[in-house]
Amino acid sequence: MTCYWVYDLPEWAFCALMMMTSIAVSSGGVLLTRGPIRRVFGHSGMNELVSYFLTLMGVFYGITLGLIAVGAWETYSSASEKVSHEAAALATICQDVRLLPESPEKTQLNEALQTFTRHVIDEDWPAQRKGQIPKGGTASLEAVVKLVMALGTQTEMDRIVVAEVYSRLNSLIEQRRLRLESVNAGVPALLYWVVVLGGLINIGVTWCFVMENKFAHVMLSGVSGALIGLLIFMVAAMDHPLRGEYSLGPDPFEIVFDRYFSR
Repeated sequence: MTCYWVYDLPEWAFCALMMMTSIAVSSGGVLLTRGPIRRVFGHSGMNELVSYFLTLMGVFYGITLGLIAVGAWETYSSASEKVSHEAAALATICQDVRLLPESPEKTQLNEALQTFTRHVIDEDWPAQRKGQIPKGGTASLEAVVKLVMALGTQTEMDRIVVAEVYSRLNSLIEQRRLRLESVNAGVPALLYWVVVLGGLINIGVTWCFVMENKFAHVMLSGVSGALIGLLIFMVAAMDHPLRGEYSLGPDPFEIVFDRYFSR
């Protein structure tokens, strides 16, 4: 189930789409099956049995959906940590470079770090939100690596600082790689089929109630469908933490840029 186009919608439109689809299926199903259901179940005395099965299936579906939601939230939180760690490594490098004596190499390195930070904000994030793995930042980061390797050391303190810059640079490269791997990370498609089909089964059971008031039956089934649609939206919105409008932003990198490069 690769309906990635929904992540191109505004968040409110994505939510409305999921809820309205579920409401249409649940309410429309009542209208289409009301006659056959009344012939099969006969009278409202069967409602107690239908309620029992709806409760039983609702419990299992709720537990399953809850576990999937927890998994989606953990994916979201993990991606957030990777972004924060990458920005922290970048900030530490910028801070350590400030401790070095003024030189043409230091100036070039600061410019390269500024270019890389700007690239992450202006190019990496728009690409990630479209589900694309950005590649252009690799050249900017390689330029930073070459300039770090060209740094000269005159004192013992300089050597300590440069060694720390090397260490943080390795961490930055590692966290960047992990972030890029998270662009297409998400809940397996099989679990989405379980969520959607489980929701349809639960909605289908609500059609089996025998109610004299058609409007009340349609309304109650529609409310159940709206809740299921809202829950599916919640899972889908958190599923891809770097894709779509409801995604992690480049705020940590913007803080680094404002702190070290804004004039």
